Amino acid sequence: MSLSDATHPEHRVIALPQSTKLTEETIRQLDHLLEFATPGEFRDTLIEIYHVYIIHEHETLPLDFKKMAEHLYLLIGFLKIAEVEIAAPTPRPPEGGESPRAGIS
Repeated sequence: MSLSDATHPEHRVIALPQSTKLTEETIRQLDHLLEFATPGEFRDTLIEIYHVYIIHEHETLPLDFKKMAEHLYLLIGFLKIAEVEIAAPTPRPPEGGESPRAGIS
């Protein structure tokens, strides 16, 4: 079943830019992942693991540690935004109209 199938009222249509790297399966898997923990819980876990690693790593850090830290920083930022968005009530679109959040990037 397609996420964009308007004939199924239990589905929500989300407009994404044509250039998005997200696929329906990626969105489905992300939704499944969020059944196990909230974005905030995932974020806290990542921060804890990151700090434990730095505290216990007495040798030199990996050569690509700066790049790894940047990736982690971006992921933590994404999880923070996801937590706020998921907690916010989703407004119902007006009859025959577009969702008030459509096009928000």
